Amino acid sequence: MEDLAEIELLPVGQGEGLDVQQPACKPEAEIERPAAGPVGLEGHAPLGVRHPARVAGKRLDVLRDHVDCRHGSQGTVPPMRAVVQRVASASVGVDGERIAAIGHGLLVLVGVGEGDGEEQADRLAAKLDALRVFEDPAGKMNLSVRDTGGEILVVSNFTLYGDARKGNRPSFVAAAPPELAESLVERLRTTLGAQGGRFGARMAVELVNDGPVTVLIEV
Repeated sequence: MEDLAEIELLPVGQGEGLDVQQPACKPEAEIERPAAGPVGLEGHAPLGVRHPARVAGKRLDVLRDHVDCRHGSQGTVPPMRAVVQRVASASVGVDGERIAAIGHGLLVLVGVGEGDGEEQADRLAAKLDALRVFEDPAGKMNLSVRDTGGEILVVSNFTLYGDARKGNRPSFVAAAPPELAESLVERLRTTLGAQGGRFGARMAVELVNDGPVTVLIEV
């Protein structure tokens, strides 16, 4: 449950013109804390309310949640998302036929969010190119897949946007429509010079995770 001490209630009228897509945020240190004493009684500050004298007895119509400022407000465009696994080998097959395979390198499961575009695809490609998850001679993760001569296998996976916060069946409403997702996944694959799966097909992915090392990237 969210910390109620970080919720600010605004009196009627002060919420007019407030952009709920982009709430006004302020640093954590500037968020005023409630006064001590019983909550909600006359003369005492309800949780998170700045001016109890102006609020007491008045209806409140706007709730501004400062937690959203740290973790992203509702209504924002979901980032392009990738689960990256360092592998000793990986392959993908369709209908019993292997269509792509790599040796040591990166297996990248990619999800495209609604509202993503070429900028996000290019940023993700640059991040994957430079991602340092391979050990140097000292055993430190200082080398990229390019530094080690590794390969990359890109597989589209819209289920990365599955949201199971409500109920037990995930919702995928944040995922991009297929025509957009396919074009951006293909753009990512060709930019990286990677092998790929088959968009929209039921794929069988096999891998040997080296480490294991698995990283979630959002751009």
